[in-house]
Amino acid sequence: MKDLYDILGFADADARERAEGEAMCARLLPDMRMAGTWLTRETLAHMAGVTVRDVRLAGEYSRGAIIFGQRGVRASEQATRDELQACADALDSQAAKMKRRAADVRAYLHAGKVGAG
Repeated sequence: MKDLYDILGFADADARERAEGEAMCARLLPDMRMAGTWLTRETLAHMAGVTVRDVRLAGEYSRGAIIFGQRGVRASEQATRDELQACADALDSQAAKMKRRAADVRAYLHAGKVGAG
């Protein structure tokens, strides 16, 4: 069982990640707006002098201001309704797959197949 220190440590880490992601979003959006089109994560990272991980983090904490699709990432304000819907649908699909996987892991755990660790 986790003690309070561990729980607060996770909460602090989440808060730090959120703050980093929001700051990175603010940093990347001007470049995305200027480009006015889809950019691969790699291209945007190179343009902005950041890592691909930073681009992903910015999207995760963009509050919808950055979307992704098969062609890369894009500022939501420059996207079409269809592009916005496709991104939302992809996120819903990913979430459903993760929920199914979590259920499978729990089923495995409760089936008594857990190893010695």
